[in-house]
Amino acid sequence: MTPLQDVIVKIVLEENASAAVDADADLDRAFSDIGIDSLGAMAVMLKVMERYDIKIPDSEVDKLRTPNLLARFVEGELTRLGRST
Repeated sequence: MTPLQDVIVKIVLEENASAAVDADADLDRAFSDIGIDSLGAMAVMLKVMERYDIKIPDSEVDKLRTPNLLARFVEGELTRLGRST
């Protein structure tokens, strides 16, 4: 698990302590499949945006359905901005 994925898992667990995410394989499961509803997924994204000082465009939100997709998006944004995780 990368440091960024680890942060996202911690944020997911802060949002829902009973979320079933603890291994690399779980990172490719949809938020809904690990116990995070759509409002919870949005809360996770808001916390990630705040932590990394990035924006997730509305057009991307529906595409970021798994922790891994969210992590890849954040990595791309940080690279584009010349920042690291």
